[in-house]
Amino acid sequence: MDFNPDALKFLAEFPFGGAGTTAVRAYDAVANAMAEKEVGAADIPIARRFRGRVRHYQDVSQFYERRERIGQYESQAASFPRNSMPRRKFEKKNEALLDMSRDAKRTAKNLTRKRKLQRAAQANKMISESDRQKKLKQLDAEVKTIVAEFNRKYNETVEGVK
Repeated sequence: MDFNPDALKFLAEFPFGGAGTTAVRAYDAVANAMAEKEVGAADIPIARRFRGRVRHYQDVSQFYERRERIGQYESQAASFPRNSMPRRKFEKKNEALLDMSRDAKRTAKNLTRKRKLQRAAQANKMISESDRQKKLKQLDAEVKTIVAEFNRKYNETVEGVK
């Protein structure tokens, strides 16, 4: 009887959830190391938690979640009468988060501009494909930088992480 390795991998991962996936990754890491193949931090289950890279879309997603949270806190603050004691207490308690509002708006505006430039570069038929790809790669790097800067500042300001 023949077994497809992918089917066996699925059977090991799916029913056991994260534990199964971790076990398969551990097995793959050991097998690759024994075969003298390159094994990175993202391939080793425990090291993956500490050294694995955050994917770009996760960083952007985190920005949008944080922007949403900031907006919710702003709305809640605005629900109190101006200069009332409850509003002042709420703003004082959530000062760090509310202070990030301008940064969130500026970051969102910058992302909108970069997305517009990406669409324009994608639609531009006057440049070569290689130039288009270079421009798109450059814009993508700029988006990553914008989002990373916001998230770094948020971590420092709101969560106290440096």
